[in-house]
Amino acid sequence: MYQPLILTRQQDKYYELPPHPDLRQLIQTFWVSPTNDSFNRILPDFCGDIILVLSENLIIEKTFFTTPQTDYFIYEGDEQYLTIGVRFYLHGLPLILTHPLSGQKNTSLQETDYFSDFSAEFKPFDTFSNLSSLFEQLNIFFLNRLSTMTPFKSEALLTNFMASAFNRLSYREAIRKEVLSERSIQRKFKHDIGLSPYELFDSIRFQQILQEIKRGKKTFVDLAYDYHFHDQSHFSKTIKKHSGLSPKQIALACRDYTRNPPPF
Repeated sequence: MYQPLILTRQQDKYYELPPHPDLRQLIQTFWVSPTNDSFNRILPDFCGDIILVLSENLIIEKTFFTTPQTDYFIYEGDEQYLTIGVRFYLHGLPLILTHPLSGQKNTSLQETDYFSDFSAEFKPFDTFSNLSSLFEQLNIFFLNRLSTMTPFKSEALLTNFMASAFNRLSYREAIRKEVLSERSIQRKFKHDIGLSPYELFDSIRFQQILQEIKRGKKTFVDLAYDYHFHDQSHFSKTIKKHSGLSPKQIALACRDYTRNPPPF
């Protein structure tokens, strides 16, 4: 399954934990950003996250949902708090959301109407004895949701379009493979996930390029050609838009944090 790359500072202690095996097609990871890890560059990854902010005593202080992003942003946490997240693939969003994301992108939703079932379930658990018990409770909640989850109406279309993007078709080629018109696809995607087809395509392409840069086997000229950019300038501007960094800076900063073991 797709695994986005994380950009953060070398000394930070961000780490990830896999969800229950029955959830891995819908949830990419559980993640933890410990205290003193207060600066993160959040990149577009066409995922959505439910985020719990906990005190040092593991008391839930705040819950919010970050929608799929089209541009990077800087998250500066508070050193007194621990941040826990659940990162959902797009087709896994109905596990947490009670409404589609129409009109919602590049934003944080604190209105519990969007995740009312989750809030109701976790309100009694204001305090956890340890992180293991929190992750156990998260797994139980989402496993119970599997039988009642209603997929997006555009799920099959979304799956096919993403497969085309992952296979490195151009945007026009990906659109032409679908039966529906581009305008119809746009309406369906914007209603369900808040992104247009091109925004989704561009985010997938960006994350694929991050993987390529991390592997370090291709030049930037080769990447610009392989991923259907008009020229090298178009390639560099797109990378800068999504990350705030040049391709050379990305090459220095790219790091996969799934290797960090959990401290419990």
